[in-house]
Amino acid sequence: MPLPAVATPAPNSKSSYTVQAGVFLHAARAEKLLEQLQQAGIPAYLETRVQIGPFNNKAEADKAIQKLRSMGIEPVVRVQ
Repeated sequence: MPLPAVATPAPNSKSSYTVQAGVFLHAARAEKLLEQLQQAGIPAYLETRVQIGPFNNKAEADKAIQKLRSMGIEPVVRVQ
């Protein structure tokens, strides 16, 4: 699996970067990659995300955004 070319600021750090090594639907696969990277001496950690959708159009996504905000959740919207 080729590594995506994604570099973002590391958590709680203003002068370092992180590289995303993979995105998985199943936690077990993410944990397997984490273990593989750590055994190779590569500093790695897991993040968890909860995503909703996909939605077929912007109106559906906007409706979901309104619902989340009514629940006190401020969503981050990604366009794919």
